[in-house]
Amino acid sequence: MEKRKMNVSESTPDGLQELSQQDLISKCEELLKSNQELKKRLANCQQNQKSESKTKRKEHKQRPIDFSKYSKRHIAFKFLYLGWDYQGFAAQENTSNTIEEELFAAFLKSKLIKDRASARYSRCGRTDKGVSAFGQVIALDVRSNLSSGVGVTPSVKVTNDSKEELPYVKMLNRLLPPEIRILAHAAVDNEFDARFSCKTRKYRYYFPALNLDVELMQKAAQKLVGEKDFRNFCKVDVGNNINHFIRNIVSFDVTRIGQSSLCMMEITGLAFLWHQVRCMAAVLILIGLGHEKPEILDYLLDVEKCPKRPQYGMASDVPLVLFDCTYDDNVKWIYEQDCNENNMTHLQQVWIQKAVQSTMIGAMMDDLQSHSTVSSNNSASQLSSILPGYRKVEYKPLNKRAVCEGLDRHMEKLAAKRLKLEEKSRGEQNTDILE
Repeated sequence: MEKRKMNVSESTPDGLQELSQQDLISKCEELLKSNQELKKRLANCQQNQKSESKTKRKEHKQRPIDFSKYSKRHIAFKFLYLGWDYQGFAAQENTSNTIEEELFAAFLKSKLIKDRASARYSRCGRTDKGVSAFGQVIALDVRSNLSSGVGVTPSVKVTNDSKEELPYVKMLNRLLPPEIRILAHAAVDNEFDARFSCKTRKYRYYFPALNLDVELMQKAAQKLVGEKDFRNFCKVDVGNNINHFIRNIVSFDVTRIGQSSLCMMEITGLAFLWHQVRCMAAVLILIGLGHEKPEILDYLLDVEKCPKRPQYGMASDVPLVLFDCTYDDNVKWIYEQDCNENNMTHLQQVWIQKAVQSTMIGAMMDDLQSHSTVSSNNSASQLSSILPGYRKVEYKPLNKRAVCEGLDRHMEKLAAKRLKLEEKSRGEQNTDILE
């Protein structure tokens, strides 16, 4: 049987049989390109579906909690943080890299609080950028499993009557970064305020011994003990309405740490001014170096002879730690044993890492010294890490230096700034009325 010849027009779209070979190749390339784009779109759609599915699962896990069905309890938390890489303790508008920001993220994610505004939050103190703490304390209302007890405010909608409290420390440490660790918690009365209920605060400042006269520093430090005007040992903080500078230092000790090459200042007081510890540390180190006599402290404490602070740099923030905050004996700190062991293990790991890093750097210094004729015992350069900008050859006595602007000048600037803001606000209001 004769095979029927296929008509090209029967098997191809209209017009293709009239295209040249080059045109057909171009048409195929367009089809391939279109096919690739369709594959990409399909892959994106599938990926989006997977993401939406994961999001739905996460949202299901993080379903809202009806806080009205739970009791509230006023709890104080004691915690540590290594603040070297943070911009300070208190939350700020221009950065999220603060200790307080991390704390509230953990409290919110663990559903222990509904929001900050309703938590009745208080903090013992606010440390500056780079400063660490071992005994910092905050207090706030958190969700509770109990319907009665110290600090408990029961809800009328409570359906459970558990006798076991929530594992607060474990819950929070799972969510906090490793540089921040909750150490203990305590149930406190509803009137408890972490700041105003605090009896004393203890700071420690670590520094290298080098060629400092530590015994002279200890003797001089006793001039700072007692109730005195410390306006020449702080930074003026008029923004927080701080216009009085009388503070009470309970004790001030400068000692060597065992047989090591490090020393420590331990300062206990009722309250402190902004940068007060770092300013006192700086002046004492200058006394230890022999640049100043102990009597310079008498001069700086006499606000009639020295009404404005001489211009001198503060000691570094890195060696400073808020070591302890003390309260009445009725504050019973609970250290959960397993969490305490985990915190110990974590600190040991950090210590080993830092010790290894220190040894590595020491070996590098020794090797460089073996190829150098210059002595490595340059106390001036080493002290510049503790006293930024310190130069022995350029040293000028404190009582011969220019002074900073006084409180009156700061108040004038603040008043002018407020007046400018008020005028701007009135101008915007008038513009709204005209419109």
